[in-house]
Amino acid sequence: MKIFMVISAIVLVIAGFIRYLIQKFSYLFNPPLRIHLVPEAAGKGRSKVFEQHRRELDSRSFDEIGTFRIPEMSGLMLTAFTQPYQNVCAVVYNHPIVGCFIDMFSENEESRSLTVSSAPLGEELDQPPGREKIIDKTLTVSDLYDLILKDRPAGPHKRIDASNFVVEFQAAYAKEMDWRVNRGGVTEEEVRRSAQVMGIASDKTVRKATEKLRDQYASKQRILPCEKHPEGDCSYDYEKNPRRDIEGMPFVNGDPRSCPKYGHICPEFMEDFGLTTEDLHIRASIHCGALIDELVKQGKLTKESPEYREQKHRYENMRRLYPKGKYPQYY
Repeated sequence: MKIFMVISAIVLVIAGFIRYLIQKFSYLFNPPLRIHLVPEAAGKGRSKVFEQHRRELDSRSFDEIGTFRIPEMSGLMLTAFTQPYQNVCAVVYNHPIVGCFIDMFSENEESRSLTVSSAPLGEELDQPPGREKIIDKTLTVSDLYDLILKDRPAGPHKRIDASNFVVEFQAAYAKEMDWRVNRGGVTEEEVRRSAQVMGIASDKTVRKATEKLRDQYASKQRILPCEKHPEGDCSYDYEKNPRRDIEGMPFVNGDPRSCPKYGHICPEFMEDFGLTTEDLHIRASIHCGALIDELVKQGKLTKESPEYREQKHRYENMRRLYPKGKYPQYY
C-alpha cells in the first residue's frame, strides 16, 4: 500500500489530475508521514471481490485479524489476515479508485522482508534496503502465497497476529516513509519510469514533476522545538522533569526528528509513532532498567545506591505488568 500511495502521487503530478480529485484524495498527491489504523466493524466496505479473496485465504488457513480504516487516507479500508503456521500476513485493500487488491508479507528476525502484491501500481519505485517487493496485478491469491513461501528471506520469521499487527503495520509504514523523506523523496528516474508507463516521454515534464514532488517531501521535514527557540532551549530536557520522557522515544538513525543531545526521537513527535505519555513512561522505565546493570559494570553506579534499587524495582515491575510477548511495543 505504501508503494501505491507514492506512485499515485507521481501519476497525479504528471497527469495534472483535476483539482477535485487532488482535494478529495490528497493522501495520494501528498502521502502522510504517519498513519493510524482505526478498527471498523467486520463486514464494512466488503465487495464481491473481497469476499472471493477472503474465501481463498480461508482455504489456506489464514485467520482474520480485523478490518481497519486509515483516517489520513479518506476512503481506504483494509482487512488483515494471518497464517500462523508459516508466519505470513495478508492484507486485502479496498480503495475507491483502484478497487480491491492484496499484499502478502513475511519478515525474518533480521528485519529482511518480502512483500508480494496484486496492486495495479508500484513496480516503478525503488525499495528500501532489505525490503523486497514483487508487484504484479495479475497474481491470484494462490500465486501470491506460493511466491512468498518460495522467495522470502530465510527464517526464522516474525509472527504477526492480532496482538501486534497494528503496531507492526504502522511502524513499517513510518520506516519506509522516513527512508523516502531522508533520501529527498522520489528520484527523477522513478518519475521517469512512472511517466513511461503513462506514455509520457518529455524530459521537461519529468523534471518538473520530480521537483514538485521533492519539494513536497522536503516540506515534511520536521523542525525540532529547540531549533525554533532562539537560545536552543529544550522543553524536554531531563532537568525540567517533562511529562514526555525522552527515554521512552525510539532511536531512528538519520531521522531529522532525533534529539542532537540524547539521540532519541524528540518527544514532540510522539504522536507520529502512535505513543502516549503513559507509553513513554513505560518504555522509559524498561529502557533505563535494562541499562542499569551496565552502568554498574562501568563503575558509574553501585547496586547499593538508592538510584539503582529504585530503577531496578521499577524495571522488574514494568516487566511483570507488561511482558514482552504481550506488549512488544514497549521493548
